[in-house]
This record gives sequence, C-alpha cells and structure tokens, in this order.
Amino acid sequence: MFFRRLCLLLVVTYLGFNAFGLRAAEASPPETKALAHYTMGIIYDYKGRNDLALREYRESLKYNPRGTLARVRLGIDYLILGKEKKALQELEKAKKLDPGNVEARFLLGIVYTSKKDFVRAQEEYESVIEHDPENLKALSLLADIFVIQEKTKEATRIYERLTEKKDKNPVLHFNLGVLYSKLGKNKEAADQFRKAIEIEPEYFEAYLGLGYICEAEGALTAAIESYRKALKVDPLSAGVYLHLADIYSKEGDEEEAIKNYRIALSLNPNEVESYCALSYLYIKNERFKEASKVLEAALAKDLKDGRIFFCLGALYEHKNEKKKAAENFRTAIRLDPKLSSAYNYLGYMYVEEGIKLDEAIFLIKKAVELDPQNGAYLDSLGWAYYKKEMYEEALRELEKAASLMRDDPEIERHLEKVREKIKNTEGER
Repeated sequence: MFFRRLCLLLVVTYLGFNAFGLRAAEASPPETKALAHYTMGIIYDYKGRNDLALREYRESLKYNPRGTLARVRLGIDYLILGKEKKALQELEKAKKLDPGNVEARFLLGIVYTSKKDFVRAQEEYESVIEHDPENLKALSLLADIFVIQEKTKEATRIYERLTEKKDKNPVLHFNLGVLYSKLGKNKEAADQFRKAIEIEPEYFEAYLGLGYICEAEGALTAAIESYRKALKVDPLSAGVYLHLADIYSKEGDEEEAIKNYRIALSLNPNEVESYCALSYLYIKNERFKEASKVLEAALAKDLKDGRIFFCLGALYEHKNEKKKAAENFRTAIRLDPKLSSAYNYLGYMYVEEGIKLDEAIFLIKKAVELDPQNGAYLDSLGWAYYKKEMYEEALRELEKAASLMRDDPEIERHLEKVREKIKNTEGER
C-alpha cells in the first residue's frame, strides 16, 4: 500500500498537478523536474519498461544536463535493449562529468570487453578498483580480461587477491588452480583444486582438474582416484573414461584400458580420439580384426577426420599392406593438412622401404615444420638423410633428436650408424 501511495505521489509530482488539480509545473525549479523524471525512469525500469524509462531519463537530462545518474541509467537501459553504441556514448559522458563514478566506469569496462577493446576495458576496471579496492566484481572481470589476453601471471595475482577476500568460494579456488597449472605450478594448482573440493564436495571440474595434475605428475594411482570421484558426481562423462583408459594403457593394464575406451565410445559415439586410442591399442597388440572393426565403426559414423584415416594407415602398415597404408596417410593429410604424424609416418615408411627418398625427406620436413621440437620427427629426418647418403645432414638432425629424447635406443642406434659411416668415409680419404 505504501509503495502504491509513493508511486501515486511521484506521478502527481511528475504530471505537475497540486492537490487541488491546479498546474504547478511552471513554478517547479529545473532540479525538481529533473528529479521527477529520473524517479519515473526508475519506476519504469522496475516494471521492466526500459523503453519508457529511456524517455524519462532523456527528459531528466533536459532539465539537468549534468545529471550523471540519469546518464548512467540511460547507459544501462541502452545495454539492455542491445544499443551498445548509444550506451557507450552516455557512459563516456557520465565519466567525463564525474571521473570517479564507479558505476559508469564499471559499465564501460563491460562495453569495451564486449567490443574486444581490452586495453580500455582494463583501464576502466583498474579505475574502479582504485576508487573501490573491495569491488570483487571489478577484480573478477579484470582477471577475465587478463585470461582472454593470455596474461596468466596478471590474472593469477588478481585471483590470489580474490581468494584471500572470499576464501569460501570454490569457483575462485578452481579458477586459481587452472591458472597455476598454466604457469606450471602443479603443486599449487593441486592445492587449489583440493580447497575447491573441500568447500564443494561435488565439484566435478575440480576433481577433473586434480586428476589432470596427478596424471601430469605421474601420480597415476592418485589420478585414477580423482577421476573415479568425478564419475560419482557425473557418471556419464565420456571424457573421464577416456582419461582413465589412457592411464590404464600407460600402466600396461590393457584390458581395463579397452573396457574404459569402450564405455567412452558408448557415451560419445562421435569422439574421434576414443576410436583412435582403442584402435591403436589393438594394432599394438596385433589384434588387427578388432582394430579394423573399431575403425569401420568410426567410418560408419561418417567421421571425416584425418586422425581416423591416419589410424587406418597405421593398421595397413602393420599388416604390411603398404599401398593401402600410403593411400590412407594421404587421405589423412588431405583432410587435415596440419596432421604432422601423417607426414612423418608416410615419410618414414618410404625411408624404411628405401624408396621415394626425396619425397620422404619432403614429407618429414613438413612434419618437423609443424612440430619442430618433436625428437621422433628429427630422428626420421636424420635417418632419411642417412639413407640418401647425406651423412653430415643426418648427423646434425640426429644429434638434435638425441638432445630432445635422451637415451632413446632407436636414436642412439641411428647415431651410431651415422658416426660409423662418417668415420669410414673419412678413413677412405
């Protein structure tokens, strides 16, 4: 009842009538009229009539052009109505009139972020924080800008501040954990994921994050435990089963790995990675019929992905059907010109056969170009040069490979042969 009376009073003031029905607007000072229109704008906003609210704020500014509150409200309503350009104009005017207006600067930060002008957005949020150091929303949005720009260290510092201020917020701890992991601070990342889980015991992503960290650190038992807890929260997550399968494969428990790959595929039949990993496991163990069935199932799904054809190429190569292998590697490259493994496998296959060595070198060089720090590719290139009797070039590439993959027996064997050949060649001179 009180609210209705207040609204009636404001409407009467706005319409300019006194209690006796006489015109009073002419006697009202501009400030009063500006306030009346501004108040009506607030009422319309409350009712969800942003279009009418805009009209009232514009009327308010006719009587008080320096009214920053009305300009900020105009900016908000323009944003709600999707008129970003007009919102920006009004908010910039409000900022010019009152440089310390926290709300105007906060909203400008949002607008500039949506326009991907991250430099200006950062300036606005930093100004908000300067005037209001406890503004957690501004801190959080500033951190998001740093994340978008991949300024991980700056984002981390802000999230450290946020977690100090809101220590019981699991999302903040999770986000900080993600940032620490990007910086290679796995221990700190794991601690933050554990804090998130402590606050929210059913935090699926935190269990997943902790599993990733444990897996990266080689703590596979702990990783399995974390992934299993994640599955208790979401038992239908194909990605978790895929991670579990990868771990079991690393540990040599191939039947458990196969079981988990199959569950992953049943939950997500379009996941190429699962088909590839499962077929590779079968190929490795010379279970070619089962590998073939897996890849046929992928093709039946019309998954035109280079990785599927790469696996088919590997299958045919292991079956010593080189022509079919080459055809599938070439299809893989056509579908995915950045699939470095296909260039390397095809090139190395030719090297081992001792055929098409110039093409082999071209293919392997392409693989190295796509992944310059891959020791296996450099080994392939070195061995191709050896077969081409380009021993100095072979030595150079193989030494690079050995520096990247220390104590690899295959690389050491290749190096030994190249050095022996160079020594014999020099002896003949």
